[in-house]
Amino acid sequence: MMTKALKNTFEGVKGAAQQDVAYQLSQFYTEGAPTRYKRTGALGGVSRVSDPQINSDGTVEMTVYLDKSHQYTTGSWSMENVLIHAERTTDRGGILGKPHFWEDSQTRIRKTIIAAMHKKFG
Repeated sequence: MMTKALKNTFEGVKGAAQQDVAYQLSQFYTEGAPTRYKRTGALGGVSRVSDPQINSDGTVEMTVYLDKSHQYTTGSWSMENVLIHAERTTDRGGILGKPHFWEDSQTRIRKTIIAAMHKKFG
């Protein structure tokens, strides 16, 4: 019974996590207006959240990540390299946009998990 309640709680967290990451990635595009390159909007489609899984020890596992498999056709950088530089405040390789989107997403997701667990289990 407890594992079902835990999984249901994380189903709600999954939806909130998807929204949090999508919001943070959209905020990246609110800063800077590049003139040396064309924005493709690819960062907006790289977030992934796995379905919550109950492990044999009763813990729940859910993975939130940025998919690095996108292949740019507009330049020579890989998605991984773009993500690394776009997240930074300095040494950004000329990338313009609001930094810390992934760090901010992780912080918001942690808070969401804590609030959901507290609400459900006290």
